[in-house]
Amino acid sequence: MARLAGENVMLREFRWEDLPEMRRWICDGRATRYLGTRFMRPQSWEQTEQMLRGLLMGETGGESLVIADIGTLGYLGQISLQGVDRFAQQGELAVIVSPEHWRKGVGREAIALMLRYAFHSLNLNRVWLKVF
Repeated sequence: MARLAGENVMLREFRWEDLPEMRRWICDGRATRYLGTRFMRPQSWEQTEQMLRGLLMGETGGESLVIADIGTLGYLGQISLQGVDRFAQQGELAVIVSPEHWRKGVGREAIALMLRYAFHSLNLNRVWLKVF
């Protein structure tokens, strides 16, 4: 997948250098509160490395990208389309933004970029997001 650029953020592939920034939200109970049992307890550094390794290797299924600052390409969060069904033309959106970037429009812009990709490039007709 090519990089998707907006006005303030872009969606890019994961890099090993993203690990410390990923740890920031993974270790923050405000960010993980509604993410399910995988994040009920703080993850170890090794668990986060394993998660990132899976993202780098494309083993997570779906389309997963980093939400990055358009100027620095620095990690702000991540977004993915999971469970993409090409026959039914649908998939589920998942997004997490590091708490220090909340209320800055980062998530809204990233979602708009991913939806444009889902509807125009993947030809999906339906994308949903569970919100708590």
